Amino acid sequence: MTDSSSRPNASPVEKGRFSRIARRVGTGTVILMISLVMLEIMLRIWIALHPVPRHTPPDLTNMSADRILCVGDSFTYGIGSRKPVEDSYPAQLQLALGPDVTVINEGWPGANSSMVRAYLPKWLNAYRPRIVLALVGVNNNYNPLGASYDELKKEGLIQPSETASFKRRIHRVMWNSVVYRWMYWTTQGTGARGSGDSPAAMKYLEHHQNLSEVGADGDVYHARSYDAWNRNRGVHSSENKAIRPYLEQSRQAFESDDLDFALIALNEAFSRVRGIEDFSEDVLNLIRRARAKASAERYEELLETLKGRLDPESYRLCTEAPFFLAENRDLGSKMLWYDLEKMQKIVREQGAELVLLTYPSAAYRELHLRFAEEKGAPILDTTFDPGWPDYDRLFKEPNGHLNAVGYKRLAYQLLLDARRQGFLKPLKEDRIDTDSHDLPGL
Repeated sequence: MTDSSSRPNASPVEKGRFSRIARRVGTGTVILMISLVMLEIMLRIWIALHPVPRHTPPDLTNMSADRILCVGDSFTYGIGSRKPVEDSYPAQLQLALGPDVTVINEGWPGANSSMVRAYLPKWLNAYRPRIVLALVGVNNNYNPLGASYDELKKEGLIQPSETASFKRRIHRVMWNSVVYRWMYWTTQGTGARGSGDSPAAMKYLEHHQNLSEVGADGDVYHARSYDAWNRNRGVHSSENKAIRPYLEQSRQAFESDDLDFALIALNEAFSRVRGIEDFSEDVLNLIRRARAKASAERYEELLETLKGRLDPESYRLCTEAPFFLAENRDLGSKMLWYDLEKMQKIVREQGAELVLLTYPSAAYRELHLRFAEEKGAPILDTTFDPGWPDYDRLFKEPNGHLNAVGYKRLAYQLLLDARRQGFLKPLKEDRIDTDSHDLPGL
């Protein structure tokens, strides 16, 4: 064995080289830290000198403000009608209010309240509405994407690893830095990019007051699929082009009751999944269909394919959480209340007002009414009365999506309640067909 004392010592030349490298690294680190501190200070000064312009608060005694933004899920988009763009309640509202008002439809089929909350800053920045009509919550019964991370963790729906927990703690601490938020939003794309030609970094600075809180919770499961879905309007929204054809084939096969081919196509899609980012509300719907219709053996095959493609946390979120939500409605209610609080705050910071609508089927109606009372939020009662003559004519399927007549009835009931509460001047009856044979319940 060689005695350690006999080992050759580093030569003076090597020692000098190591010393110079160490000094350079130390000097570079100090310069970098000083630069970041200076950038932080400059950004804070810039923000202080350039406050976000505030809109004049809307006059809710006259709903004919210049822009009305409608947000929500498939009940806002118009699913159930053969012509959702023309028959949706926002389209009917546009017809009733006339050309002096712009009504924007940002309905997102399958979206839960958390997904709507995540994209609300982007829509506000793009459209600058005076009033935001929100019909949200029904998909909280199955869709966990974008939900409050802490609530999901508390209920055991996700079990983050030590590494993930550590990253989340670091994220929350770093969120106090303007530089960190600036870098976060310029790489994430959600909310900061908005519309127009400005670089994403400038978009962040322009709308910093809106975006300073969104993302602070580190909700890594926020929905990333909206932009793709919006571009394709109905095509499956995964950004992974390798799985899109298989998802579409699976959906069509389910609709034509070709269960075997639907499961084969879905398994092919799952074998090409890259991670949680490939999941959207559309994919969750296919998983729900597979569980409801496939044998236990075939369904387990699908799950085994996914286990090989997802980390354990993401796997539980996509395959277990949707069914837990369906069986435990209290969690969906907590999600909705949390998201409504955030949405109201975001909208009011823009000088606009969030106005809640109730679902025609009365889903979450009591929560909507209680939130409106406790938080001072305006609310329009658009729940249908089952005692109406021809009540069933309003729905595509029992207590499901509305049909064209149902959406027209929803819009008219919205307008009636808005007038009753003083939001509207007298309706121009000639702008919407209110014939009692066409709109049951009148």
